[in-house]
Order: sequence, then structure tokens, then C-alpha cells
Amino acid sequence: MLKVIVAVLKTVRLLNSFGYDSMFLVNYLNRSLTDPHYPLFEFIYGIELILLFLAPILSVRLRTCLPIVQVVINSITRIIIIYHEYFGPEENVDPSYLIVCSLIREQFLAYITALVGVMAADRWAATIKWRWHGDASTSSPSIFSGHLSEDSQRLLKSPRKPQRKVPKNPYKVLDAPELQDDFYLNLVDWSSQNMLSVGLNQCVYLWSACNSQVIKLCDLANDSDSVTSVQWTDKGDFLAVGTNKGITQIWAVHANKMVHEMPGHSSRIGCLAWNGDIICSGSRDRVIIQRDVRAPPGYSERRLTSHRQEVCGLKWSPDKQYLASGGNDNQLLVWSLRRPEPCQTYTEHNAAVKALAWSPHHHGLLVSGGGTADRCLRFLNTLTGQPMQCIDTGSQVCNVAWSKHSPELVSTHGYSYNQVVIWKYPSLQPVTKLAGHQTRVLYLAMSPDGESIVTGAGDETLRFWHVFCKSGVPKTARSRLNLIQSLR
Repeated sequence: MLKVIVAVLKTVRLLNSFGYDSMFLVNYLNRSLTDPHYPLFEFIYGIELILLFLAPILSVRLRTCLPIVQVVINSITRIIIIYHEYFGPEENVDPSYLIVCSLIREQFLAYITALVGVMAADRWAATIKWRWHGDASTSSPSIFSGHLSEDSQRLLKSPRKPQRKVPKNPYKVLDAPELQDDFYLNLVDWSSQNMLSVGLNQCVYLWSACNSQVIKLCDLANDSDSVTSVQWTDKGDFLAVGTNKGITQIWAVHANKMVHEMPGHSSRIGCLAWNGDIICSGSRDRVIIQRDVRAPPGYSERRLTSHRQEVCGLKWSPDKQYLASGGNDNQLLVWSLRRPEPCQTYTEHNAAVKALAWSPHHHGLLVSGGGTADRCLRFLNTLTGQPMQCIDTGSQVCNVAWSKHSPELVSTHGYSYNQVVIWKYPSLQPVTKLAGHQTRVLYLAMSPDGESIVTGAGDETLRFWHVFCKSGVPKTARSRLNLIQSLR
């Protein structure tokens, strides 16, 4: 036991000499072993870390434990070789964890040398040829450097990767008069054809991100109705509009005319979601209606009735097989395309669930955000039905969206911070926090290239931000002269 304690203290001391505290090591091991979306090679290093601490105990019974140790080592080696042969090195891995991996490997090698002999350990070490990145510096890493290989010393000497810079100011601001300050509505969406749709009281306006042209698509004043939600099809050729009277309208944008009008709800429609030709609408009447717009009225209609209060969030999974719905009853439900009852029910939130987003990078990973009394982002593995991670954001979560290109996500918040936050996943460390709106940031949409977002608030402005990058190199902010333009 004393040897185990000494091993732990040595590793912690070595980490401290490079500026990492003991909790860094604990969090590393915990994430490596518990997070199914964490990189495979870090899980392997988590196993090696366990063997590192067990090695002094195993040496007491060398003869009985040696075959087991050898089998484990061979298995780990084969997995690592196969992984790196087929997938190559990780390009976007935090250097902090590469350093820890290197330290664990070197310490583990030292113990294996004591267990199985120098020649066997050399053969094991020679089997794994790691491809490290980064230039060496001339600074001395530590008094422990004599125990590290040249590759590890070079990695430890290399400078840490600087944190990605995100412009703090929006590159464009649009005036959006009469943009409603209502948490339960979804009034902004950005199409794949780079057209922004915004519901302003009784009207829907389209703004082209290509030429800044503004078009008034519809006006519900004659019907004494108002717009409560908008949603583009994947192709961007049709726009669904939900109204305060519970009517769903389908507009052909290029023809500038309404092609379908579908009543069915007894109250306002706060959220919409397309799945091919199927439009789903969620309402204050607690019902979700799925309809195929190609079918005659009344045909191919399905009503989902498991929510007990207003439905305020709807999102289809990337494979279009599952629908996530959030409601003011604090429930998050997951529905199968082929079943009329929810296949999963989550009740961990303590407030309304409006913010929903399926990960484009990890199959079955769903994130949800709760309202003022909850304030949490919760990550769920819908393949197993188990909650994964949770973080208290400190304020009402209004929207959430994943980056299309990197393991990051963005959330918008209301009471009490009224800010936009970029998060790194799976560490859930904030990359940056963006302020500018004077009231709750109730609306969020992402550009078709996945690099920009637009946010809307009760301060009647739409703000455009560069938050994600395809290449990992952030764009510089445009000139802030003449930022304010009018949407209408």
C-alpha cells in the first residue's frame, strides 16, 4: 500500500511541476472512464493509470500476476495500434491531456520494467510509435525529466495551445421592432439558402444574408392573428408559420404565397419542427401534431398527448428517427417516428424545457436546457436512456445549439445574465461569454455554414456573431462602423 501512495504522490508531484493540480488528474481519470463520448485513446490511458497504481501491489505476487499483467499490456497495445492505424492521431485534442497521457505512459513503463524486466519493457515500448506534435523548446521541464523519453520531454517543453479567440462584439446588428419578449415562442430561423426569417407581431419578414434585402412574406393583421413560431424546411424552399390561433401555415417562399393552412390546435403554436415532408407543431394546448403536408387535410395526422403543460421545444434527431420535445411541465420526452407514446421520459429539470439540441458528432447525444428555476444544461445518452452530465449555468437557458464542425456548443441565457456562452465539450469549460443584449436572449439560429449565429431578444434587436470556425482559425471581427440596420 505504501508503494501505491508513493506512486500517486510522484505522479501528482510531477503534474504540479508543470502547473497541473491533483484535481486535474482526478477529473482526467473520471472522464476517461465514465464518458462514452470521450476519445478512445484517453480511455486506454485511463486503464493504464489504474495499472500504474496497481503495479506495486502486483509485484508482491509476481509469479501469479505476471501472466495477467502481460495479457492486459498486450491487449492495450493492440487496441492502441489498431486505433492509430485506422484513425490516425487526434488533431484537436487538448495538449493538457496529451501531457498527462505521456506522464502516465512513462510512469507505467517504469513499473513494468521492474515487473517483467528491462528487455520485455523495451519490447513493449518499442511496439507503440506515437506521433507527437509541437516543437521543442530549450527550457528544462523538471527534475523528473530523466525518467521521460525524448518524445515526452519534447511534448512537455512545447508551449500550450492558446485558447481560441472569439470576437466579443457582433459583426452586424439589425433592428427588429415588436420582436416579442416571450420565453415560449420561437420566432427566428436561418435557412440553408442563407435566408433569415423573423416573426414580428403579425408579420413574417425575410432577410437575405447575401444581399441584405428584406421581404415581407405575410401579414396576419386581417385575421386578427399573430406569429408565434417559424421554421424552415431542410432545403429552405418552404417556411412553416405557427400562429396564436393554433393554425399552421406553409409558405412557398420563392412564389411568395401560402400553399397550406392547417388548423388543429386550440391555442398558440410555440414551436415547429420539419422531418422531410412531415411538419410537427407543439402548442399551449399540450398537444404535438405530426402532419404530412402532401396528404389531404385530416389524413396522415398523429396527435401526441403526453405533455401536461405547454410544449415549447421540438427537435428531430439527425437521423430523423426520434423527436425530442420539451414542455412547461419540466419534462423532456423522446418520441419514435413509429410510436404514438414517448419511448423515453426525463424529469430531471426543475423548470420549463425549451432549449434542445441533438449532437451532430455523437449518435444519440441530446442536450437540454431548463428555465429560471433550473438553469442547467443536461446531457443525455438516448441510446441507453441515461443522464450523463449536468452543469448549472447560473441563469435561465433559452436556447442551445451544437457546432457543426467542432466539439463545442452555444447557449443563450435570460435571467439574470442575458448572455451568450460558448462551451467546450465534454469538459464543459466556457470558451467565452458574449454580452450585448439588454434583455433575455430568447432566440437563436445558426448560419448554414455553421460559423455564425444570430440571436434575438426583447430589446428588439438581432445580433450576428462569429462563434465557430471550420478550420479552427477564428475570423477577425468586421468593422463596427454602421452596424445598426433596420429589418423593416
